[in-house]
Amino acid sequence: MIGLLNECLEKELLLLQTIIDLSEEQQQILVKFDLKAIETITVRIENAMLKLNEWSQKRIEIVANKLQIEQYEAKKLSFSDYQTYFGLEDKDDLIKKSYAEKTKKMYSINSVNRMLANRASHSIKDMVSIMMSGNNNACNVKI
Repeated sequence: MIGLLNECLEKELLLLQTIIDLSEEQQQILVKFDLKAIETITVRIENAMLKLNEWSQKRIEIVANKLQIEQYEAKKLSFSDYQTYFGLEDKDDLIKKSYAEKTKKMYSINSVNRMLANRASHSIKDMVSIMMSGNNNACNVKI
């Protein structure tokens, strides 16, 4: 049972790293504003997130079965709880730290990506607004 739990945690870490790498790639694509590439990278991120969710669900099921608790209770358990209940080793402290670092990095990258996507959205809305206003000048400033 402990081996399955460790396998799930390791798979989740690998998928988190994959999502981080894809999100960094997405950031570069957003800067270049390559619409086709944005769509492609978004699909790849969504697929990785679905896989992460599957492994996360497996982990929750393993913990719930082992501790004989409901899955919603198993979702609330932290890595410290895992160490307490399962007597995990020092190696698992590294997993805990790595998980926290990767989650923090992913949050940071996604915040920047969200800002870049927002900026692109506003730029497009502004361009459409200028074109629809009937005043199709390159510059709308009086000199």
